[in-house]
Amino acid sequence: MPTGKYGDYRIVLNTEAKDADGKTIFSKEEIFSTLKKNGVPPQNSVIFEYTISSEAGKRYRVNSILFYKMEGKPDQTVASWSGEIEGGK
Repeated sequence: MPTGKYGDYRIVLNTEAKDADGKTIFSKEEIFSTLKKNGVPPQNSVIFEYTISSEAGKRYRVNSILFYKMEGKPDQTVASWSGEIEGGK
């Protein structure tokens, strides 16, 4: 978790699911910020579970990106994940 006494340091998790046509059916952003004081303690983890409305038998592409954000500096990707899910499960 980022720390610092100047500005707003953040870790941002963006998760998005799209259908076969590329239409976004789900989008969520989680923000951990030094100003919000909602950091993740060292050696711990946080798990997010999302319910996504989907049609049975259809395939969907899910992408998650975790990035570090500091005021006045470019975002830095920390990790990313992509995968497919089948609707109705």
